[in-house]
Amino acid sequence: MNRLAAVLAMGCACAAAPAWADGYSPEWCAANRDNDRMSRLNCADAPWCKAHWNDDRETRVACDAFRSKADASLPMPHMTRATLDMGPKLTRGEAMSRCFAGQECGLGQPYLVGRKPREDTDETMLPPGVPGARLALRGDIAFGNLPIMHVRIALMNGREGVLWINGSPYGPHQARLGPAEISSVVDAINRSQFWRLPAHGGHMSPADGMISSIEIAVPGRRRHVTDSTNPKGGVDLSVLTHAITPIVFAHWKGI
Repeated sequence: MNRLAAVLAMGCACAAAPAWADGYSPEWCAANRDNDRMSRLNCADAPWCKAHWNDDRETRVACDAFRSKADASLPMPHMTRATLDMGPKLTRGEAMSRCFAGQECGLGQPYLVGRKPREDTDETMLPPGVPGARLALRGDIAFGNLPIMHVRIALMNGREGVLWINGSPYGPHQARLGPAEISSVVDAINRSQFWRLPAHGGHMSPADGMISSIEIAVPGRRRHVTDSTNPKGGVDLSVLTHAITPIVFAHWKGI
């Protein structure tokens, strides 16, 4: 596992228990979190934040990763592998990205100061050579100062999918996705409440944290969301990003 994979793996591990990654045990957190305000920044997790997220400034900062920005008034279509076997495929127009070079979206937008515009400048959301799909995902994922990782996923049905990855200096790679990986992506779209998320998620970014900008299109529906990706256990776009990255590293043999 090279530096990029190692850093992302460490980032995923620290989310499940951010304090433990810094050397704090669950026992230490349980004994000190309620009385030591600064320890809350290191010991916050989803169960504790349900009761304490608004106790003070420190808890609001620490618990931001676990507070959803989703708009519950918006429709949230539930997707399954079975629904991918039904209905039409994306039209050519629907399979074109609304977030490409020169547009103020993705990791080249002013929202992400200092980022370069996306490097894969063609407008399609589909991996090269894929003629059509029922779901297309195109995203940029950045961690700290490491190169931006460009990802495209096309799901043709509940059993067939294609993953395309590129990120200088590693070069492009394309692979087939199996039913288990397709289930993981679809489940994460549901759990992230992707269709209810604001275009700019607004979560606070941890130091050297991950930032994701993901666009998804299905027939008749499209959304693009950019947000800080917090540790595992975080909500919203964090859920989807942490489902995609293990699939990427399972197939990206060049890294």
